[in-house]
Amino acid sequence: MSPRRISLRRIAYAALSMGLVIGLLLEVSKHGGWTWVALVVGVVGPDLALVVGASSAHERGHLPPAAVRPYNLLHRIWGPLVVLVAAAVSSEV
Repeated sequence: MSPRRISLRRIAYAALSMGLVIGLLLEVSKHGGWTWVALVVGVVGPDLALVVGASSAHERGHLPPAAVRPYNLLHRIWGPLVVLVAAAVSSEV
Protein backbone atom coordinates (compact mmCIF):
# COMPACT_ATOMS: atom_id res chain seq x y z
CA MET A 1 0.00 0.00 0.00
CA SER A 2 1.21 3.43 -0.80
CA PRO A 3 0.85 6.15 1.81
CA ARG A 4 -1.93 8.63 1.17
CA ARG A 5 -0.68 11.92 -0.19
CA ILE A 6 -1.78 15.03 1.61
CA SER A 7 -2.34 17.94 -0.73
CA LEU A 8 -1.14 21.46 -0.09
CA ARG A 9 -4.76 22.65 -0.26
CA ARG A 10 -5.74 20.32 2.61
CA ILE A 11 -2.84 21.58 4.72
CA ALA A 12 -3.84 25.19 4.00
CA TYR A 13 -7.45 24.53 5.03
CA ALA A 14 -6.29 22.81 8.22
CA ALA A 15 -4.06 25.79 9.09
CA LEU A 16 -6.89 28.23 8.36
CA SER A 17 -9.30 26.22 10.51
CA MET A 18 -6.86 26.09 13.40
CA GLY A 19 -6.30 29.84 13.15
CA LEU A 20 -10.03 30.54 13.18
CA VAL A 21 -10.62 28.28 16.19
CA ILE A 22 -7.74 29.89 18.09
CA GLY A 23 -9.06 33.36 17.24
CA LEU A 24 -12.56 32.36 18.34
CA LEU A 25 -11.31 31.04 21.68
CA LEU A 26 -9.20 34.16 22.26
CA GLU A 27 -12.17 36.46 21.60
CA VAL A 28 -14.51 34.42 23.77
CA SER A 29 -12.03 34.36 26.65
CA LYS A 30 -11.42 38.11 26.26
CA HIS A 31 -15.11 39.09 26.36
CA GLY A 32 -16.48 36.30 28.58
CA GLY A 33 -20.07 36.33 29.81
CA TRP A 34 -22.64 35.68 27.13
CA THR A 35 -20.03 34.90 24.51
CA TRP A 36 -19.49 31.51 26.19
CA VAL A 37 -23.23 30.84 25.87
CA ALA A 38 -23.13 31.89 22.23
CA LEU A 39 -20.17 29.58 21.62
CA VAL A 40 -21.86 26.56 23.19
CA VAL A 41 -25.18 27.23 21.45
CA GLY A 42 -23.43 27.73 18.13
CA VAL A 43 -21.36 24.57 18.39
CA VAL A 44 -23.83 22.17 20.00
CA GLY A 45 -27.21 23.63 19.04
CA PRO A 46 -27.48 22.60 15.39
CA ASP A 47 -26.63 18.98 16.18
CA LEU A 48 -29.32 18.61 18.84
CA ALA A 49 -31.81 17.67 16.11
CA LEU A 50 -29.82 14.51 15.47
CA VAL A 51 -30.50 13.42 19.05
CA VAL A 52 -34.24 13.71 18.39
CA GLY A 53 -34.15 11.06 15.69
CA ALA A 54 -31.32 8.91 17.01
CA SER A 55 -33.57 6.11 18.21
CA SER A 56 -35.85 5.84 15.18
CA ALA A 57 -35.07 3.66 12.18
CA HIS A 58 -33.69 5.37 9.08
CA GLU A 59 -31.53 4.67 6.07
CA ARG A 60 -27.82 5.21 6.25
CA GLY A 61 -26.96 8.79 5.33
CA HIS A 62 -30.52 10.05 5.80
CA LEU A 63 -32.15 11.95 8.65
CA PRO A 64 -34.99 10.17 10.41
CA PRO A 65 -38.36 11.77 9.57
CA ALA A 66 -38.81 12.91 13.20
CA ALA A 67 -35.55 14.89 13.05
CA VAL A 68 -36.16 16.79 9.80
CA ARG A 69 -38.27 19.63 11.23
CA PRO A 70 -36.00 20.30 14.26
CA TYR A 71 -32.93 20.07 12.00
CA ASN A 72 -34.35 22.64 9.59
CA LEU A 73 -35.43 24.89 12.44
CA LEU A 74 -32.02 24.79 14.14
CA HIS A 75 -30.23 25.58 10.88
CA ARG A 76 -31.96 28.92 10.30
CA ILE A 77 -30.25 32.27 10.75
CA TRP A 78 -32.71 33.60 13.35
CA GLY A 79 -31.34 31.72 16.36
CA PRO A 80 -27.75 32.95 15.95
CA LEU A 81 -29.00 36.48 15.24
CA VAL A 82 -30.99 36.52 18.49
CA VAL A 83 -27.92 35.36 20.43
CA LEU A 84 -25.76 37.96 18.66
CA VAL A 85 -28.17 40.81 19.42
CA ALA A 86 -28.53 39.66 23.05
CA ALA A 87 -24.74 39.64 23.42
CA ALA A 88 -24.42 43.04 21.75
CA VAL A 89 -26.98 44.81 23.93
CA SER A 90 -26.01 43.18 27.22
CA SER A 91 -24.42 45.42 29.82
CA GLU A 92 -21.17 43.42 29.87
CA VAL A 93 -18.31 44.90 27.89
